[in-house]
Amino acid sequence: ADLGGNNGCQLGFYLTSNSNECVACDSSCETCSNTTANDCLTCPTGSTEFIHLEISTDTTGRCLTDSGQNDGCNVDYFLDNPKECVKCHATCDTCSSTAA
Repeated sequence: ADLGGNNGCQLGFYLTSNSNECVACDSSCETCSNTTANDCLTCPTGSTEFIHLEISTDTTGRCLTDSGQNDGCNVDYFLDNPKECVKCHATCDTCSSTAA
C-alpha cells in the first residue's frame, strides 16, 4: 500500500528496511531515508526555515536555512535547481557548477 510515494509512510517518516515500520525523520526533513539531519531526501516545501537540500551522498543530504550568503549553501557548494546545494568539484573552493 503505497500512499503518495513515501512507501506508505506519512511525510516526515520513512520505512525501515528491517522492521517495515514508519519511523520519524529529523524535524528538518520532509522525507528521508534515516533518522539524522543528514538523511533528508526532500525539505519541507512550505518551510521558510529549511529550504535547501545540501546533497552529501548521491541522494540524501541536510536541509539548510537560507542565510542569504551563497544562496544559503555552504561555501564549497552551489545552488542547483530545484533548491539543492550541490558540492563543488574537489579542486574548487567555491563554484557555480560541478565542473573543475
